[in-house]
Amino acid sequence: MKAAATGSSGGSTTRTTLGCIGKCTSGLTVEQLDFLTDHVQRTLGHAQGRKMLAEYLSQGKRDTDLRCLELYEKCAAYIDKERRYRLSTKEPRVEPLENDVNLALSAAEELDDVPEINLDLLEKYTDALANRSSDSMIDVLEETKYCLMNHLRQAHKGFRAYVMQPCPKS
Repeated sequence: MKAAATGSSGGSTTRTTLGCIGKCTSGLTVEQLDFLTDHVQRTLGHAQGRKMLAEYLSQGKRDTDLRCLELYEKCAAYIDKERRYRLSTKEPRVEPLENDVNLALSAAEELDDVPEINLDLLEKYTDALANRSSDSMIDVLEETKYCLMNHLRQAHKGFRAYVMQPCPKS
C-alpha cells in the first residue's frame, strides 16, 4: 500500500505517491514508532524520527519543509556544540558561536516563504550578534528551533498518518 502526501508546504494540492521511508528497517516496534511520532516535538528530538521525517519530506517533494528540518537540526547542533564548549573551556570565546549563528541567520533568511521565520526573529539574530552575547545567541537559536517546529506541525500530521500505515514494501 502506498500513501499519498500533499506536495510542498503551504497547502498545495499536488499529490505525490510515497515509497518506503525506512520505518520498517528502523528497528523500532510499532509501539515505539507510535510513541516516537506521537508529537512533532518528540519526532524532532529523536535522530531516527528526524531521519524518517526527512525521508518523508524528501519523497513528498516538500522542499521548504525539508529545509526547515535541516535548519532545525543545525540549530540544535550549534546549541549542543556551544554547551559542550562552555563546559570544557574555562574562558569560552564568543567567536565560534558567532560563526554558527551567522550560518543559521543566512539559512533562516533563505526561508522567506516560511511565515514563522519573520522579521522579528531575524532582528533578534541581528541584535544578538551586535551585542556579542552568547546567551542571546543561544536564545535566538532556541527560538528558531521553536518556530521551525511550529512550521513543521502540519507536515508532521501527514507524516504521522503515513507512519502508522503498513509499509509500502510489504
